[in-house]
Amino acid sequence: MRLSKFLPEDFNPTDKVVLLVGNGDYPKLVWHRFLDHHLNACMIAFEGDAENWVNEIPEPQKISLNVGQIGKLLKILKQVGARYVFLAGQINPSKLFHGLKLDLMAVWLLARLKEKNASTIFGSIVCEIEKLGITVLDARSFLDDQLIDKGIALGDKAVEISEHDLQQGVFVAKTLSSLNVGQGLVICQGTIVAVEAFEGTDAMLERAGTLCQKPMGFIKLAKNKQDFRFDVPVFGLRTLEKMQQAGIVWAALEGEKTLILNQTQVSEKAKSLGIKLIGF
Repeated sequence: MRLSKFLPEDFNPTDKVVLLVGNGDYPKLVWHRFLDHHLNACMIAFEGDAENWVNEIPEPQKISLNVGQIGKLLKILKQVGARYVFLAGQINPSKLFHGLKLDLMAVWLLARLKEKNASTIFGSIVCEIEKLGITVLDARSFLDDQLIDKGIALGDKAVEISEHDLQQGVFVAKTLSSLNVGQGLVICQGTIVAVEAFEGTDAMLERAGTLCQKPMGFIKLAKNKQDFRFDVPVFGLRTLEKMQQAGIVWAALEGEKTLILNQTQVSEKAKSLGIKLIGF
């Protein structure tokens, strides 16, 4: 029986798997799935982005690294005998512009890119990793049960969703995504209140709350050509809290492409906050 439909068919659980850890609850869930499946695993935690739970991991299983040390990253992956790499968690987007301690490999990679954004930067890093004969796994691997299904409704199912807002929001979100602008937006009574761009989802939701006092909706989807090796839409308790603070009462998430971390807990919390979640 395959551990996940997103894994390569020849995946060998005895080969070394390295988890690259950013922030949020997502990497923690992945790490515990690794432990549940008794994988031959270790982690590389990016300094300043990994959460406090990483401190509890013993040193033989954990290596700390600055996000700009790409040459050192590649060297470590060779040293530990990595066969697979799994990227999980966010890197603070502001670090793409300041705070990076770039090594020569990172400087070289950035110099080659005409367009510099999260997709192109992490895409080039993934390319360098795979040149070593290492497979970068689909970031939905081991989390099949955490994907929201199309047509499903969670949370407060009594909340009404305007079909016009839903259809218009999905259309606009897909258009913006095709331009590599962002993967989400907030809509209210036919008006696009806020669009996700460089600042990320949380900041967009906060901004929407300052612009509109009426109940709003949030739409999140995958890009047209999403590279799931390093970029997967994720929804969790923190997003719910941001929605509640901003006055956003429903969220439409792209089915089979969006992870809802700890889905049962999120559904219960959404219900208590009067928020409805649907998969489309």
